Amino acid sequence: MSKLWIILLSSILLACNNKGYKLLPKPVAGEPASIKMDSANAKFEAGADYYASGLEPVPWSVTLQYEKQILFEAKTGVNFRMPTPQPQKNDGNETFAYEDRLGKRTLIIYNEKCQKELASDKVEVIYKGVTYTGCGNYLYEPRLQGSWQIEKYNNAVAKGFANGFPTLQIDIPGATISGTDGCGSWLAIIMLQGDRMLVSKINFAKNDCNNSYREMLASKLSGKGVSYYIKEGKLWFYLEDDGLVTYSRKN
Repeated sequence: MSKLWIILLSSILLACNNKGYKLLPKPVAGEPASIKMDSANAKFEAGADYYASGLEPVPWSVTLQYEKQILFEAKTGVNFRMPTPQPQKNDGNETFAYEDRLGKRTLIIYNEKCQKELASDKVEVIYKGVTYTGCGNYLYEPRLQGSWQIEKYNNAVAKGFANGFPTLQIDIPGATISGTDGCGSWLAIIMLQGDRMLVSKINFAKNDCNNSYREMLASKLSGKGVSYYIKEGKLWFYLEDDGLVTYSRKN
């Protein structure tokens, strides 16, 4: 990696952290990573976007599914299920609060590290006057990791790239997405939230590029959020304007 790209990546990391982007946790020495990954994968496949648990004041867990529900369970038998409300964001913290005839229920995901698990977020659940504290993480599709090549854009076969087909490189531990756009390289920071990907402003190595793929990256991916889906070796990005980009695995 050139010195220019190292400096550029450092500046992006600083800017994204200031905007509240959380870098994905990296493995910690001594952790049973394979066991934790298997458990996280199972929860993601079951539809969970975020999972947290704790021991204070009793063992408990909470599962968050965006646009669906939040499920809380404690070992004492206290539990609740509620529709997922629109989160209130303040200083990077996310607060999900819901109230009905059963009372108020609140889930808070803090923009700070958990004391017991430094790779996780501090999490609180407040219900019936009791505050449950613990640690949590956003879940994600591990098969995103690696190299991809564009195949289709809005169901049209990608073509007309004189300098080679655009590619995509997703680095989950490094929390970056990069690639080529038919003219040069580009780089951005990502945050994965279940089947959603938040993308920082993209930095392009070349500004004098004029093709439909570069236009899509600049206007519909840079600084925005996309939904993604992987099946049979294909990666689909669902853009905010209902556009669709399809990639195939690059060997």
